[in-house]
Amino acid sequence: MRLSEWYSLFSILLLFAVPHPSLASPTPKMLAEIAEFTGVAASPDGRFVAFRVHRGSVEHNSYSSDWYVAPVSGDEPPVRIADGGECALPVTDDAANIIRFQLIGGDRLVYEVGATRKEIADAEMHEFDQGILIDADVPVGRPLFRSHYIEGRLASDRYTGQWLLTGSLLADGERRYKTADLRQRRTRTASNDEVAAFHRAREGG
Repeated sequence: MRLSEWYSLFSILLLFAVPHPSLASPTPKMLAEIAEFTGVAASPDGRFVAFRVHRGSVEHNSYSSDWYVAPVSGDEPPVRIADGGECALPVTDDAANIIRFQLIGGDRLVYEVGATRKEIADAEMHEFDQGILIDADVPVGRPLFRSHYIEGRLASDRYTGQWLLTGSLLADGERRYKTADLRQRRTRTASNDEVAAFHRAREGG
């Protein structure tokens, strides 16, 4: 299912889940408290979707905004992970891009990272200074140094082994696992048990 189709289905299901007294014309209160879904984004593997819900409250004379994460399969309910307003805090400020992530126990986000953005940039400059070895992983037919957009910047890319898809330098390097505690808003190195749970969940176990 495409993300747009999932978003439409999810929105419809939530609307039907909200009880209302009749099918009569909506009242001003109902219109003021309609939930708005924004910022919908899928995880890199397509297993999870993150979205923000804006909702007004006539009773409290306020306006709330919250971020949620939910599995696309619909097997588990959405989990609120952060305030979606101007005071929202990032789940992590890791120096490396997140490759995959998995929600564990409802309040811990275990995620996988590779080389940091600085390490990748340094590796590109090292190649530039020392010379680039042309092998089967190097895309030919265009400049070799920082000629392809990756993560919003011009970068030196390499074939990933998946058809003609390319990724950054060091994409096949060592993987590290970290845990973001969503309640305490702290990030730490993932324990062996958490890493094992991460892989079991990824494999559907």
